Amino acid sequence: MASIEIKAARMGKIVAFSLPCRERELKENLTALYGTPPSHAVIEVAQVTFPKELDALTGQMLDLDALNYLARRMDGFDFEEANTFYEGIKAEGMSDLKDLINLTYNLNRYALITNVGSFAEIGRAYSLSTKGAIPAKENETPEIVSQYEQLGRDLIAAGTGRFTEHGLLFVDRGTEFVAEYDGTSFPPYYDCPDSKMAATLSFNGKEELLFLPEEESAINKAVRRLGAGELSDCDVTLEQGSAGLIGQLYESIYRSEGLFAMNEVIKRLDGMDYQDTDFLLLLARHTGVSSAENISILADHIDDLYLIPAHTPSDVAEYVLDEGDEFHADSELWDFIDMDAFGEYYAEQKGGMFIDGGLLCSSTGQDVKTVLDQLEPEPGMYLQQ
Repeated sequence: MASIEIKAARMGKIVAFSLPCRERELKENLTALYGTPPSHAVIEVAQVTFPKELDALTGQMLDLDALNYLARRMDGFDFEEANTFYEGIKAEGMSDLKDLINLTYNLNRYALITNVGSFAEIGRAYSLSTKGAIPAKENETPEIVSQYEQLGRDLIAAGTGRFTEHGLLFVDRGTEFVAEYDGTSFPPYYDCPDSKMAATLSFNGKEELLFLPEEESAINKAVRRLGAGELSDCDVTLEQGSAGLIGQLYESIYRSEGLFAMNEVIKRLDGMDYQDTDFLLLLARHTGVSSAENISILADHIDDLYLIPAHTPSDVAEYVLDEGDEFHADSELWDFIDMDAFGEYYAEQKGGMFIDGGLLCSSTGQDVKTVLDQLEPEPGMYLQQ
């Protein structure tokens, strides 16, 4: 579900944006709006379709990436946090995008109370909103309940609360409004738990968090927001999302070829199921390839290849006759079959080629050597010819 829906205008053209979204969707909409999407888009908000509380953004020229970041922050809200955010906007009279982003980090200043049935309920809800955690209700002592009741009385007596469409709102003016967002780089925000890898870029004390795979333009934008000239100016810290051998492969490519190369491999492998990924790793290990380009070539042919764990024609014949669907013969018949000849015949029919792990075969009839000849030479390759 979109957190923000707007319509952007340019030279009489109107394009709808549903935010948050990844860079690819942003580029598609910007292409519809501009023809050629700019590297840094500032859009005119013709209309805020949802939510109505952001209607003050209508008519403004806004940084699309910042607006998308706000939508990401809002997307993490639960129902109560969203309502508190909306009432915080009204209480502060906010219309500036930077202030709205910072408001998402300061919801503890605003207590929105929906249950006003007793002073204790008011005090309890206020404490939970401003402190973030309080003892479970069943663990409350009479003393704690009394404190909540007194707090509720004091709040009502102070007359600082005001009724809103979402509940009774109190603003804790004693709590500092912290500006996490400085208007340039976006504070790291973890909202893509299914990403294959996360990378933190650091430059001059600022950080940007990327979830990979990502479009190259999104990486370049993060570098610019940090004030760096290029990616190589930044310190990069990887936070592994893919465990095991595949995560190790990604990190190996990063160490040898850099973040862009690693990102392209992750992008190429994104969406592959576990079985295909495991087979790709098996092929990489048994061919000795590790470069981003060669991994991508193997991935392009992953559905066309299969490996028989046998190292001689006779072993191939035994495996195929015992395990295969296309050919089968009970073991008591094997003495009457020229196993070497059958193994060689099978390998020839499947365009097979012996590699370190066995006989690599093609399911399409294409000669396996033709596929492997596409691989670029690299240190560590050990294909058997």
